[in-house]
Amino acid sequence: MLVFLLTICTFPIWVKANEFECAPGSLRPSNSLYCYSFNSQLMDFFGAESECDLQGGHLAYIDSAFTNAAVGKYARNISWDQYWIGATVTKQTMNDANVGIWTWIGTDRYVKFSDWFPGEPNSNNYCAVGKTSDFTWISTNCAVTRPFVCSIPVRMSSCDDGWVHFSKTKSCYKVFYNKNFDEAENVCRGESAHLTSIHSKDENDFITYLSKSGINITNSQMTWIGLRTYSANTADVGSYKWVDGSNVNYSNWAVKQPDNDEEPCAKAQNLSWEQYWIGAQNVKLSSNDAMIKLWIWVGTDRYLKFNDWYINEPNQNNNCAVGRTSDSAWISAKCAETRPFVCTIPVKINLCDDGWTHLSETNSCYKAFSNKTFDNAELLCQSNDAHVTSIHSEKENKFVVDLATSGIIANWHNLTWIGLRTYSANTADVGSYKWVDGSDVNYLKWAMDQPDNDKEPCVQLYSDNFADESGPPSGLWNNIPCQVYMRNFVCKKKSNFIQNQ
Repeated sequence: MLVFLLTICTFPIWVKANEFECAPGSLRPSNSLYCYSFNSQLMDFFGAESECDLQGGHLAYIDSAFTNAAVGKYARNISWDQYWIGATVTKQTMNDANVGIWTWIGTDRYVKFSDWFPGEPNSNNYCAVGKTSDFTWISTNCAVTRPFVCSIPVRMSSCDDGWVHFSKTKSCYKVFYNKNFDEAENVCRGESAHLTSIHSKDENDFITYLSKSGINITNSQMTWIGLRTYSANTADVGSYKWVDGSNVNYSNWAVKQPDNDEEPCAKAQNLSWEQYWIGAQNVKLSSNDAMIKLWIWVGTDRYLKFNDWYINEPNQNNNCAVGRTSDSAWISAKCAETRPFVCTIPVKINLCDDGWTHLSETNSCYKAFSNKTFDNAELLCQSNDAHVTSIHSEKENKFVVDLATSGIIANWHNLTWIGLRTYSANTADVGSYKWVDGSDVNYLKWAMDQPDNDKEPCVQLYSDNFADESGPPSGLWNNIPCQVYMRNFVCKKKSNFIQNQ
């Protein structure tokens, strides 16, 4: 068995939402990497795609039932019936024949998630629309006109320590050592990554540069890339797929590679390394009720739109791929061999700044501060891009109580400000109270006989129990003069990962 010193993992960068905002009127489903814009102008499929391109995106890429429902609900709320999404049929060369597969326009992704209406797609139609009645998809003639949804990528962030960023792919890469192909992919997955896929000469050259370790190695000690095949004929170039699921749109095979020596995995080499695992893998997919073999990037929905196969590669007997450092070309290899490898992984997201606590129900961050009047508390919160907290559910109320609780208290001066107040002369008028962050007043938890009309326009939360047990239980609210110095107050702001509704 060949021993390969190096493996390169790669991951696409996730985003920190404080680096971007979606355009007004657009949607960002929770944790999505895309903003979805809704365009009411009636256009044919390719005209709509051109318009999306002008916005910096493509017709909608939909990767999950959650995103599909979010887009469908938004379209329903603006009274649409059907709308263009980005699914379309493209031709892929398989064993010297052209095969039509459903892909996402403008990308290297095949349609891994789908929600076709029963009996769809029609083999005579090559473009897809979503329906607001049930959020399913139907195929239709690309020349008909519909409103359309664009998906626009969010701005990217940077990489974790030990990972190297490549701006042209907006991904992070890291080198690991001494694994066979499957072990290498498992290491990458343990880092929330995959063996690296390669989609251009620039990325191929970057991987070659990254794999120059200065280690003296033999011809059998190379670097895994994430390319492999499951075909019995490992010389079949078209059967190799990236293990991260991305498109095989670039290859750089060495001379007479891939060959048919039962070597299904691909490797790469450079001046120090010779070969390394990349994430291309040859897998079986269903297309129009037929099974086809396609090289994809392992663990993703991407096919090899870019590839750099060496001459006569990939070998039909090999299902995995490695990069070569001598010329950056790829060759297929047996997936059980050991090689160094490259992983790509998503950058982790810091939902909240240091010292702030996240609540998933509201997708917001909270922090307790102390000893301020109401107005000064709000000023301090605003200096942190926040407001004195609003509260919209029993769960959020309990969360704020837990955050502010410090123990038994002696009197009501030692409670907690929340961001509810009134400017009415009648402070007993419940309907006059508003949240300082402008959110809806859709939840209240007043204590008995509160609010009263004692010229107390601001609101405190009973966050602790009274020492003599004379007061109400924690969690209830009371109105109080705004000039009181309250022991605690809680600031609230949007998390670093924006969630559009």
